[in-house]
Amino acid sequence: MPTNNWIRFLRNYGPIPTNDNMYDETIQRALARLKMQPIELPAQHLAWLVDNFRSDECQSIILTGTAGDGKTYHCRRVWLELGGTIEDWNAGEKIQRLSLGSRQLIVVKDLSELRSDESKPLIEQMAWDVADPNSPRVYLMAANHGQLLEKMKTAGSDKTTSALVAVVENLLVVGRSGNSAIKLDLRDLSRSAAAVMIDQVIEAVTLHPGWDGCADCPALNGATCPIRENRERLIGTHDNGLFRRRLGNLVEASEQNGGHFTIRQVLSLVTNIILGHPDARDGLMACTDVLELAAAGTAERASPYRNVFGGNLKPSRAERTEPFRKLNLFGIGSETSNKVDNMLVYGVDDPALVETYRTLVQTDQVYGETPAYKRAQQ
Repeated sequence: MPTNNWIRFLRNYGPIPTNDNMYDETIQRALARLKMQPIELPAQHLAWLVDNFRSDECQSIILTGTAGDGKTYHCRRVWLELGGTIEDWNAGEKIQRLSLGSRQLIVVKDLSELRSDESKPLIEQMAWDVADPNSPRVYLMAANHGQLLEKMKTAGSDKTTSALVAVVENLLVVGRSGNSAIKLDLRDLSRSAAAVMIDQVIEAVTLHPGWDGCADCPALNGATCPIRENRERLIGTHDNGLFRRRLGNLVEASEQNGGHFTIRQVLSLVTNIILGHPDARDGLMACTDVLELAAAGTAERASPYRNVFGGNLKPSRAERTEPFRKLNLFGIGSETSNKVDNMLVYGVDDPALVETYRTLVQTDQVYGETPAYKRAQQ
């Protein structure tokens, strides 16, 4: 059976048990290897960042947040928007430099990746540059919350570096510099609203041109491909977007209770909804699995409503994996009632329940009233 490279690439974003599958550099290598167009993910600060560095009065910027919030992604997008090349970006340098007229932009992809002998002189020079309005250098630096102040404070104790540390602390705590002489601003990407972001990620993934590679797939001839079906359900083709809206509401409720979703976790969630199946390798379907699952009569186990909560994964793995740990705190599906049970078991024959049964179960022949479901009713 032919394999769509897009599906192969998309699996990289799922909750697969590897250490580096989500790092920006690894994704870039996979894109080049499979000759795929990149997913255009939401980068809410991109326009502001580009406008800043093009301005005559530009200032240096620190992007902070937790792992997976999209700091390196923002840096790469800025680099490309300002005229840098993807070849230079992928060359493996931790620090990139780009000429912007009379100024030089210094991009630090990830401060935590720098050894102390690399970060110390960089931060000391940065401290002088942000305090000098005529400096020919400006900075775009990505740094995790935990590493930012630690690296800054160990860089040096001179007056200039101490002033930089004080400004960074103020920006992190109160959102204000407290020192107008230091040309520095900070954006915390962990404060981005995932409820808005998840809709943008769904749009980017489900409408990616890579899906065009499915057009000639033999699995579409008189059969339902669960991968394509799950994509359609996320798009909202048949339910006017109800599933998609409820997913956004669930993520928003989790955030209101302190459950932050990074862009990496949202990508993992969306990918798992589309590709999840407990019988597939790593719990994620590939094109080659589709006909085998159909022949085995288990395609229905790819239900996106299970995959939202990591039902395609082993329970121990789902409990250890974000974002399923957060979503499972709601306990959805863990309790029932006699009324619900009676509808599911006897609804097809009970005049008082048959309309509800038809609406909620019978109308869904892919994941609702399937042959396996009807056998279980008997």
